[in-house]
Amino acid sequence: MSDASLLINGLAYEGWESVQVERAIDAVSGAFSLELSERWSNNNQPWEISPGDSCALKLDGETVLMGYVDSISPAY
Repeated sequence: MSDASLLINGLAYEGWESVQVERAIDAVSGAFSLELSERWSNNNQPWEISPGDSCALKLDGETVLMGYVDSISPAY
């Protein structure tokens, strides 16, 4: 899997368990989803990510998508 980094308001978040990126030539915008498990996270602080925050997804250091957070879907 590629090295994925999500920049939210300039802060980098890493350590994703899965990364999905959708791009299509006939689509106006791309989309992505990321999954992680807080149980295995090295950071004990909650991630401050909110809808409307600016974001950039980087794969192996290359920016592949830029935009804003639409939604966050925590699952337990």
